[in-house]
Amino acid sequence: MPRTASTWTREQAAEFGKRGSAAAKARAAARRQTAALTQNPQPGLPAMDFHIELLGHVRAEVRGTLLLLRAERERRRPDASQLDRFASALERLAELERVLSGRPLPGSRRPPREDVHDSKPVRSEAQHLGAATQVVPEPRAVPKAEPQVPYGQPQVPPTPSPKLTEPPEF
Repeated sequence: MPRTASTWTREQAAEFGKRGSAAAKARAAARRQTAALTQNPQPGLPAMDFHIELLGHVRAEVRGTLLLLRAERERRRPDASQLDRFASALERLAELERVLSGRPLPGSRRPPREDVHDSKPVRSEAQHLGAATQVVPEPRAVPKAEPQVPYGQPQVPPTPSPKLTEPPEF
């Protein structure tokens, strides 16, 4: 099949060439601006202030998303896809807010262990200051743990083992 003549004119090609180069320049400028903001958020702000400012911005976005979600829900015929989009945006913002505020995921950290018995007796402030009239409390006695018998098994008392005092004669 022979090649047909182009339907583009020189003027059109020049116009679209200018538009393409302007868009490329705008993208490059946006990349430079984003890189400058991530390296130094604002000239006078230290990194910690930027963190706090970002956290405030995220919380404001959460409030705005909640308002949009509520407005969509209160419409006469709410759009299910819009509700889904607002809900997923709210989920992403809430996760970002959790990370920025430093809260761990639920269940990711165990509570600190509370020891049943302390190795050192507790001393009062008066004892630390050298008062001789105070009595140091005795350490608590820890009860011995009884071996557990599985449910449904008869409980048999232990039989005493015979003790040999002399070796047997042969």
